[in-house]
Amino acid sequence: MLRTEARMSTTTSGPHSPATSNERRRLEDGLAQARRSQAIALLASGVAQELSSLLAAILGFSDLVSDELGLGHPLQAQLAEIHCAADHSAALTHDLRAFAGRQLLERQPVPAGEIAEGLQWLLRPTLSERIELVIDDASDGAVVLGDRGQLEQALLYLALNGRDAMGAGGMLTIRTTVAADATTSETAARTVRISVSDTGTGISDDLRGRIFEPFFTTKEPHRATGLGLAAVLGIVEQSGGRVTVDSEPGHGSTFTVEIPEMEPPATAGVG
Repeated sequence: MLRTEARMSTTTSGPHSPATSNERRRLEDGLAQARRSQAIALLASGVAQELSSLLAAILGFSDLVSDELGLGHPLQAQLAEIHCAADHSAALTHDLRAFAGRQLLERQPVPAGEIAEGLQWLLRPTLSERIELVIDDASDGAVVLGDRGQLEQALLYLALNGRDAMGAGGMLTIRTTVAADATTSETAARTVRISVSDTGTGISDDLRGRIFEPFFTTKEPHRATGLGLAAVLGIVEQSGGRVTVDSEPGHGSTFTVEIPEMEPPATAGVG
């Protein structure tokens, strides 16, 4: 950071010029935000670990009590509610781990086009007749190295988030493409892009910078924990990729997951 500031001072009119001060403030704000995110991630990881142990005990003992009481006992309904609440809490710990980057991923080669295709049977029953679902696969057989289940979960959340933004109906598009990385040579591995676009309400400029913050949500507290997009970001970054968003109020949003294409295995030469 000191080197950066020193280099900047040679390109401005003086050590206290507005450009230098603004850049220094931007770097300091970015460093403070990174430290806050790291601290929250460590806290989330610790909380998730403790919750997992407690939930295992709750589920285990509720199953034992259920077996002792028998199927016809009137308390079975209450035990079912306990089990349901514990399952919901387990899903929350999963999101906490994903955000913190501590979720165990079973990375293996996955055809990029199959990820979005596999979401159709999950998505269609959740969409109203007023929402049109479009799946556009232009991946050209590209393969990525990742955890298929986790990547599908991340894209499913983005799709459901887009659905919720289209209360009056619209179009939800999941598009898979492959592009060469402009920063590298043409022979380098390409980047697979899976975008989820909606024609909903869009996101304002002041909110766009906060949407990936853990526990931040614009939905009612009973409808969201604020961990969904944070978990998406954690899953994608663990897979070596990144998430970008392009949105304008009144014109919908496009979230794009970018993951490096897996290089094909080298073949032995003949001769």
